[in-house]
Amino acid sequence: MSEIKKIPNELGISFDYGSFIIIRPRFNYRMSGSVVIIKGENPVIIDTGFPVIGISTIERAFIKFRVEKNSVSHILITHAHPDHSMNLFRLKKLCKKAKVICHKNELHDIQHVAQVSRTFKQNFDMADSRFLNAVNRFLGPFSRLFIYILTFYPRIDYLVTQDFRNEEFSLEKCPKIRAGDKILTIIPTIGHSVGHISILDDEGNLFLGDFVPFTPWINPEAQALDDIIQSIQNILQIDNEAKVKLAVRSHGDIRRDGHWETSTWIDEKHRFQLFLETINTSLQRIPQLLKDKTLNVQEITVKLRSNKKKYSTFLERFSFNPNLTWTYVYCLKLEKMQKIKRIVKNRKLFWTIF
Repeated sequence: MSEIKKIPNELGISFDYGSFIIIRPRFNYRMSGSVVIIKGENPVIIDTGFPVIGISTIERAFIKFRVEKNSVSHILITHAHPDHSMNLFRLKKLCKKAKVICHKNELHDIQHVAQVSRTFKQNFDMADSRFLNAVNRFLGPFSRLFIYILTFYPRIDYLVTQDFRNEEFSLEKCPKIRAGDKILTIIPTIGHSVGHISILDDEGNLFLGDFVPFTPWINPEAQALDDIIQSIQNILQIDNEAKVKLAVRSHGDIRRDGHWETSTWIDEKHRFQLFLETINTSLQRIPQLLKDKTLNVQEITVKLRSNKKKYSTFLERFSFNPNLTWTYVYCLKLEKMQKIKRIVKNRKLFWTIF
């Protein structure tokens, strides 16, 4: 860690970790993901970032660290959320020889960034906010048209097809790519999104994307909780097959000094174990909170996470609290287990026990 070099530039900060580079976004690092360049004979880029990073910032990192853009062999997209994939079209134009890889379940949202995905539409309904629904109804079509005019469908060269929903996990079954002198293993870690992937390099660096302990967001669909539990269990197994040294996240806090995005795998593994315990504890608590009560998702979230700090004041004020997605999938899971049931009143969704 003492060898890391902090390189300031006009639009952000780049960190050189020796075998890879992290390019931070210009503004809110908690809401905007970073871009990673794995150095080598044929560099690999993980995620493309939101426009707040800017292609010019990535180009300056190429120059600063002597990365030849035409030597980039692959661009890997961990998932289709805009802060991880929105620069793909422009970055592909910059790195013309790079092959783009994503999970098959992310393909549509990556190529159709102008459309609001079904899960995001669900969130506006879940937020139960007249203001948000009005914004989505009246401004949504215009914003989508604007993005559509500026965006073309990026070409995706290869798709990851495994999700390990119906088969036993093994690192050997995960797809591998060769990038010059490096071999990278692509690990499906679905749950945060329907086709999230993580990447393990042959030096023991595990690039987790947004699949991190206590992620504030989960794909708000019925299968998502089972998916993320399975993904956590899978990721905790990989020490049996490979030596992981460093965990690398896609988000941090630009207000902090140091290396917030990275931690030793021992520490991150411990946090994953706590994460799994917290999920199980929350599933036990919700039926208790609903005894003799009928609550909506927001009310359950407040009681379930009474001491939880705000994820983002801007996001929660003008969009929706991402923690609602967790409460929602907890309720879907408990409903399937026949421990709670839904009640619709005046077209609004509430939950109670049987």
